[in-house]
Amino acid sequence: MKKKYKRKIIVNPRLQLGWAFFVAMLQLPGIVITGFIMSWFYLIYLDENLNASCNTSALVVLAVACLMLILGAVVFIVRRTTSVAGPLKKLQILISEMARGRAPENRIAFRKGDWFSELENDLNAISQSMNRDHRVRIHTRQALERFKADLENGKDIQGEAYLQTLDQLIKGL
Repeated sequence: MKKKYKRKIIVNPRLQLGWAFFVAMLQLPGIVITGFIMSWFYLIYLDENLNASCNTSALVVLAVACLMLILGAVVFIVRRTTSVAGPLKKLQILISEMARGRAPENRIAFRKGDWFSELENDLNAISQSMNRDHRVRIHTRQALERFKADLENGKDIQGEAYLQTLDQLIKGL
């Protein structure tokens, strides 16, 4: 049975919540201007035309609608930035691991619909190259350690096999 994976909504809080705050702040001038227009409309324009006092419930409804609009925008931005924040977080982890010389053994894959998914093939090529180079280094180290041990033990190192081994090691590098 395939394991069900629950997708995280907030992957990189600094990025996602930062953008959500930015969008919410972009809405504030529009809300303030709308409030001023509504106040002007009710208090100045309709003041002489109304027989009763100003209807304050319309301003409360407008304030609630504005708060709902801001909340909806924040939720939308957080959900939408998940497809960017997830791959960025994964890239950050992969690059920091690769900088330490540790490449992942298995294939790197991004989720369907994520941004930067076109980097998948390039990252896999880099990972395979690093793993191949790591295997060559291990093989070279082992051969050189055997060569050193033979020298320390006083073995005859003039043979053709040693020269071929050294040539293979040099070509492998």
